[in-house]
Amino acid sequence: MRRRSVLLLLLALACLVVAPVVHASDGNWRVFVLVAYDEEWHTIANILYGYTAEELALVLIHSINDRFYIFDIYFSPAEYTFWDSADDPESYNEMMDEVLAETNFNNQGYKWVLIAFTGQGIPGAWGVCDWAYGAVLVEHAYLNGVGQATDNILQHELSHLYDAPDHDEADLDCVMNNYDYWIGFPWYYKVPTALVTANWCDDCKTVINENNDWWGSWQEGGSGGGGGTIDLYPVKH
Repeated sequence: MRRRSVLLLLLALACLVVAPVVHASDGNWRVFVLVAYDEEWHTIANILYGYTAEELALVLIHSINDRFYIFDIYFSPAEYTFWDSADDPESYNEMMDEVLAETNFNNQGYKWVLIAFTGQGIPGAWGVCDWAYGAVLVEHAYLNGVGQATDNILQHELSHLYDAPDHDEADLDCVMNNYDYWIGFPWYYKVPTALVTANWCDDCKTVINENNDWWGSWQEGGSGGGGGTIDLYPVKH
């Protein structure tokens, strides 16, 4: 089982590789998603954003679709479910195991992906990717000097599903880069570069583009990404 994580101090954000120029076609690889969220996510969505838990998840997935559009990839929420996260997990592996067990997730023959959201901290990580199951777990992240960064974490972890590797390189503008980025006045602290850019490096673009058919099925003339529509009322498939 292959797992990758995004750490605050030890952020495991991977680096993707796609052809320098990527052209979207009239269809996309429609990846149906089981969306899971815990009680802390529900609270944050309501109190901080005035959304339901599902609405906040959908906003973030829509943001991700706008980014993955260049690869003809579209993540389509098909089901929502609640998972009761333990308050004191000892590791990110334990937390991912809990998500998989409680959601009883099966990736439907590499067609579906699980996106799990939590409103509590993931021990030692911002997010986790389990490639073997097609599952990612991300925590809500809002940082002074950075702003809302949950979508960057989700982008990073989903990129791992397409075999994008982590980077640790100074001055590399890539969402897969774990290298420390200095947040200056008035906060003065460091975060992984992955939290401050939504770009992929050329190598990462190439990798993702080569593997864009790993999940989902091809849909001719499908919507999504680049200002396309999104499933506001998803149904089971």
